[in-house]
Amino acid sequence: MRHQLQALAELQSVDLVVRELDIALEEIPKKVRELERDVDRVRQLLERERAELADAERTHRDAEIELQSQNEQLVRSKTKATIARNQKEYEASQRELESVRKSLGEREADMMKLMQAIETFRASIRQHESEFEELRKVLDAEDLEARRKMAELEAKKATFAGDRKAIGDRVKPHILRRYEMIRQKRGIALAETRDGTCLACHMQIPPQLYNILQRCESMELCPNCNRIIYWKDGKSEV
Repeated sequence: MRHQLQALAELQSVDLVVRELDIALEEIPKKVRELERDVDRVRQLLERERAELADAERTHRDAEIELQSQNEQLVRSKTKATIARNQKEYEASQRELESVRKSLGEREADMMKLMQAIETFRASIRQHESEFEELRKVLDAEDLEARRKMAELEAKKATFAGDRKAIGDRVKPHILRRYEMIRQKRGIALAETRDGTCLACHMQIPPQLYNILQRCESMELCPNCNRIIYWKDGKSEV
């Protein structure tokens, strides 16, 4: 059983390294995903701003048409004032002229505000387009670097596949199945005991069980965490 436990210890060493590689492989894309969210946020902002700019420009065009119409109305009102046949018609034409001038002034003020809004939208869009392009460059570079690192880690993982199989072949099938089952549930399947304590869960094991472990004649489980436990005598690796 000592040799079986030794093989399990070697197997676990490989599995722990592979697990660290898997963790690293999961972490690497996170920065890329964060950058993708930033790029998408700016893209959506640009889409909103461009839509708002299009609405403002459309409103401005409509206002220009209305302004032209009111200017034409102003000319007509002035003409009426010049051809008034009596005081009553003259006063009516002056009131109409004043109303048109007032409406025209309000329209021109509205158009000025619209032009200011349009310029604000355009400036904001230029800024966000620059930010978008910069983020895209950073994202492309980070994505390329992430792919390089992941390929490197995947290659390193592959080097352990052969070692793991060779070690696993030295373990009896039923013991290997037990090891794999515990590893899937607990992450770590094999735990050393020292001074009557399981070093995985840090709980004391019964003295009788500790004595059995020191004989290395059987595979035993920790009563608390159900991991395979072993005793290291200091003269051998297990």
